[in-house]
Amino acid sequence: MIDRAVVEKTTGDKKIKVLLVEDNRADVFLLVETLGKSGSGEFELIQATDLDLAMKRLQAEKVDAVLLDLSLPIFLGLEPLERVHKLKPKVPIIVLSGYNDPELALEALRKGAKNFFVKGHFEGDTLVKMLRSAVGRGASSPLGPSTAQA
Repeated sequence: MIDRAVVEKTTGDKKIKVLLVEDNRADVFLLVETLGKSGSGEFELIQATDLDLAMKRLQAEKVDAVLLDLSLPIFLGLEPLERVHKLKPKVPIIVLSGYNDPELALEALRKGAKNFFVKGHFEGDTLVKMLRSAVGRGASSPLGPSTAQA
């Protein structure tokens, strides 16, 4: 398990602190690698392997964004999104799902997600741009749901 992953940035700019809620070690590794390569060291990732730990971390730490897997132990569907959004309604949530389901994506957006990505079907640069946009450090126009296969 990766508890924290920080890629140092030499400019001294404040890092974007992202809570990664993901229980699959391989997915965590890929996301850490992706954000490390594409994000030029501007992200600090904090990991939670389940929803309870994620909720505790959200209460204890200020985060700029949440990357949220919908398939967590004990929870399936949109309940993790609803709980995180209820606790921190102003923190942008980007949903990561193993399911390419446009209806699920639209429902996630209706329930507070800033965007929806299908795991393995997006480029690292796209995720980085969405995180920057979500926290107000990039282009202001939303990218919309990213459910199409790459």
